[in-house]
Amino acid sequence: MSNEEKKIFDSGASSSENLPPYELITDSLLDRVAERLRLGEQKYGRHNWRQGLTDKQFIQDRLNHAFKHLRNLQNQIEYDDNSILDDDAAAIIVNIMFIMEYQLVRNGLVNLGLPKTSLQSFKV
Repeated sequence: MSNEEKKIFDSGASSSENLPPYELITDSLLDRVAERLRLGEQKYGRHNWRQGLTDKQFIQDRLNHAFKHLRNLQNQIEYDDNSILDDDAAAIIVNIMFIMEYQLVRNGLVNLGLPKTSLQSFKV
């Protein structure tokens, strides 16, 4: 065993990993994000967004999209507009997810299946 803290459960069982509390993520969030990803899959293809994870302009565009949807959401709240034509909140989360994946790729923590030299030469 490494220097990780050992977690002991009420039953006496133990574990070497103290994982994040995934149960705190709501089902509705997962459903809405998955639906948003399905829309993207239908429009652009499955995992198309992964092709942009080494493309700084693509990531800037994700940030711009997140801000656009944030403004839409702010307007819905400000004007008590209950007519949700687009799930702006899910769109924000999906775009932030893409940006978070970009950060992992940029820091060499995720392998995209690209040749090693491609990731090594990628600079931000």
